Amino acid sequence: MDVTTVKTLLDKFRNGTLDAEDRRQFGILLEDSEARASLESLIDGHIGQPWPQYVDGETKDLIYLQLLQAIEKSEVSKSQQKRAPIVRMWKKVAVAVAAVLLLVGGLLWLMEMNNSSEHAKALHLADVSAPDKSRATITLTDGKIINLDGFGSGQISMQGNILSVRQPDGKLLYQSEKDNNPLAYNTLRNPEGSKIVDLVLSDGSHVWLNAGSSITFPAAFSDGERYVSVTGDAYFEVTHDSRRPFVVNSTRMNVKVLGTHFDINTYGDGGVATTTLLEGRVEVSNGVIKNILNPGERALMDTVSNTNLVVEKCDPESAVAWTKGKFSFDNMDVETIMNQLKRWYSVQVVYEKDYNKKTQYYGRTPMSQNLSEVLKVLELAGLLCELNNKTIYVKQMKK
Repeated sequence: MDVTTVKTLLDKFRNGTLDAEDRRQFGILLEDSEARASLESLIDGHIGQPWPQYVDGETKDLIYLQLLQAIEKSEVSKSQQKRAPIVRMWKKVAVAVAAVLLLVGGLLWLMEMNNSSEHAKALHLADVSAPDKSRATITLTDGKIINLDGFGSGQISMQGNILSVRQPDGKLLYQSEKDNNPLAYNTLRNPEGSKIVDLVLSDGSHVWLNAGSSITFPAAFSDGERYVSVTGDAYFEVTHDSRRPFVVNSTRMNVKVLGTHFDINTYGDGGVATTTLLEGRVEVSNGVIKNILNPGERALMDTVSNTNLVVEKCDPESAVAWTKGKFSFDNMDVETIMNQLKRWYSVQVVYEKDYNKKTQYYGRTPMSQNLSEVLKVLELAGLLCELNNKTIYVKQMKK
């Protein structure tokens, strides 16, 4: 299948004139290495047009990677595997074809829209910058509230023998001059539209706190279990101490560890709260069910019933991409994506009538970009948005 044929099929898709034979041709394209190379060439060459500046190399790779993943993930269930091989093959092709039509069709449509001054103005109108400062606050035991943005580096407070310091790089550090301090709890709150906060607890454990999140912790831990509580999203690298297990409490689930690296996300986006394990082992509980996680697994709890707790394999790096300055939308539904943008940029979201918020997309892009640039990357996958007066309007993709 030559490039001209592939382009003809894509044009038919845009015009809504694809028939059964055309879809069969797409199936041949995916099964034939030379034909698929033509498609890859078209994507990489952007149909003869230069890639926009906001599309980096990683995003280009993801566009084609998503097609390959659609093929890999379209395996039929065990019951369906008993069918004739030809049935399995065509089910596999059908799913992959759908992915191609969405990705490439959306890509072509987007290029046309980007050439439209009206669309460009709508997307750039009143752009929103990524957070460039911390709006976090610390509430001390005595109720005093310290605004970190108005505080430079140096000593923040002295609570008994417990010193809290803000380092030049913005990291918060708690140090205890002696053991057996009376428990004095502090609360660090990081609001929406604020940079990620980096915190080192008195035992040396490291915590990164995402926007729209909080953590309550003792200024110095006692000889017993090390208790903290969180809301929102926090990534922990816990210092090992076999005598003092580390326990993270939340309204969604509880996590108990000795020393490990894990992320706990209690936002409740998509109706679930998650704990994702990168290193070590953790015990996850919701008060009724307990599960042990191994690296590369995550626990998901239904936030509606607060009862169902399941464990599944995952890409742990995707869960902590935010700690490295990246949005990672790994087969994520629209509502969850928009909630992430809402918290990071402190904006509102409005959906077009009857919009399906559960439609899933895939993409990665730096969190340091202006909001309009992030929305452009999402549009490459078919997610159409407009930005106006700090509000994202999510619209149906037109064909």
